[in-house]
Parts: sequence; C-alpha cells; structure tokens
Amino acid sequence: MIGTTVIEDGDIIVSCFSKAFHDHDIHIPPNIINSIRGKNKKEAIEEILTHTNNAPDRLQGIFDSFRANILNNIDRFSENPDLSDLLRFLKFKSIKVGIGTGLPGDIFESIAMHLGWSHDLFDYAGNSDTVRKGRPDPEMILDMLRTLDLPPSDLLKVGDTVADIREGKNAGVRTVALLSGTALPHLLRAEQPSFVIGRLAGLRDIIAGE
Repeated sequence: MIGTTVIEDGDIIVSCFSKAFHDHDIHIPPNIINSIRGKNKKEAIEEILTHTNNAPDRLQGIFDSFRANILNNIDRFSENPDLSDLLRFLKFKSIKVGIGTGLPGDIFESIAMHLGWSHDLFDYAGNSDTVRKGRPDPEMILDMLRTLDLPPSDLLKVGDTVADIREGKNAGVRTVALLSGTALPHLLRAEQPSFVIGRLAGLRDIIAGE
C-alpha cells in the first residue's frame, strides 16, 4: 500500500520505525529498516532484533511504539495521484482490484479514513492482522485469489518493494515493479518482475496490451 497506492511525506515509515526502536534504546540505521519495507511489521521488527542481537521480548513494546508513531502522523499520507483514474479505468474494464499491506488493520483503517476511501473502493483488502503470514510469504495473495475466486493466471501483483515482487513470484502470479515507490530501482529490477513501470498510471498500458 505505502509507496504504491499511498504516498508518504518523506520517509515517514522509516522515521516511525527508527523512533520506535530509539524509544527502546536501540539505534537502527535507515538502510536496515529500508531492507524490510513491505513486510509484516511485527515480523520485520523481529527480523531486525535478531539481526542486531537484541532480545526478542522487546518486540511488542517496539511494535506498540511504531503503531503510535504512525497514528500520530496520519496526516503525512496522501493518495497516489494516479490512483483515482486508474481505479475508474479498471472498474470500466470489469477488473477486480485488491489491496494488501503489512500494516496492522487499525492503521490501515485510519489511513483509509484519512484518505476518504469508501469500504467498497477495493474488492479485497488484506492486512497483517487478517493474514498472519507476511510478505514474501504468498498467503495474502492466495487469500485474495480464494476470496475473489480467481486463478493465479488472472492476477497481476503490483508493488514497490522487493518483498512485493517475491510475494507475487511465490504465489505463482505475474508481477509489476513500481519504480516510483520506496525501493531502489536496481533492486527491483534484480528480482526480474514480469513488468516494470515508472508510475502507477503505467499499469493501464500493461492491461491494454493483454
């Protein structure tokens, strides 16, 4: 979601992560936090704690701090300017649209409310609370396929992180790497996605060519 359909003012996710760890006297370089973008946030914190040899029992406190930091900065998120036109195009084509995020459900709802999204804007919405396994595990995509009654060949996974592309590949679906998001372009290209686009509006050209 963040970096694909939602734009952040500065690296607010990284800042909120950094502050959450700092609140618990752990100092994590931004490059390490960037490396876990797109993943389930609890799993990401656990991964960082393991990588930095910190006790795993600190996970919940850091996670609670991260949630509080995000909720205090909701106004720093905005909708991708390409999204509204793209959604109208997809609806006109009778293409179902799903959204997934590694953020907890309450944060997803808070951001959606802030952006004025209606509950029927997407045909599927998954988050780290409803789907217990985070990216690059394919469970969220598999849950989307089950919910929307689609075969893997009919789904196109769009994302701006390495975890997004790996998730799509693990689910056996085609992938689209969005270069205008949070990951460095060369890292996304190295994952060999099915398609690469510079901005979200480029998805129209892919679909028109199907």
